[in-house]
Amino acid sequence: KGTTVTVAAGDDGAWDGSSTRKQQVDVPAGLANVTASGGTRLWLNPDGSWAKEEVWRGNGATGGGRSMKTPRPEYQKGLEMPANLNGSKFDGRGVPDVSAVADPRSGVLTYTDFGIDAIGGTSASAPELAVAAAMISKATGKPTGFWNPELYRLGKNNPSVFRDVTVGNNTDGGIKGYPATRGWDATTGWGTPHIQNYIDTRNTLFNQTLRARTFSAMRQDLVNNHT
Repeated sequence: KGTTVTVAAGDDGAWDGSSTRKQQVDVPAGLANVTASGGTRLWLNPDGSWAKEEVWRGNGATGGGRSMKTPRPEYQKGLEMPANLNGSKFDGRGVPDVSAVADPRSGVLTYTDFGIDAIGGTSASAPELAVAAAMISKATGKPTGFWNPELYRLGKNNPSVFRDVTVGNNTDGGIKGYPATRGWDATTGWGTPHIQNYIDTRNTLFNQTLRARTFSAMRQDLVNNHT
């Protein structure tokens, strides 16, 4: 309780590799008390800055959809969500909450026994989001704690804290998936955090008097501390 826990939304699209070949969400991502991480494909500009993102689909696909066991949590009340594609009328929790890069084609460079390799999957995007939460917490002087209520509050009222992903879907293995849309959707949630905007907005909302550190300074701080 009161701790930020980020978990993978799955790497097999809307069906999550189910033996029934019907749409379902991954566990534990479908639980209400965790932050479910979806996945994107990322493009960078020549100078290394962000260019665009789309829903991860290809070499796997981001998980996402509607739970058939966990009811819609309080923080998703009033949120427009798609009907469950498997035909269930259960008003279940929507997955994911937010996303980060997961497509292996734009993956995270990682040292392995075989050298430096790009890896992907939502098991990569989940720790990326945990790092983002740590950076935001440090820069604003307030822990993100159980993150979901804040994510949904900001998504509704301060959407510039996210990069909204509106292109793509999580169809995979011949099983129809959900489309990306403006605002929250069942492929990437609210999108990917724009960390500097998030920090600035959070400091304003919490009326912080401490100077917010810039994203680049926070990134260098993480490098210096090997975290």
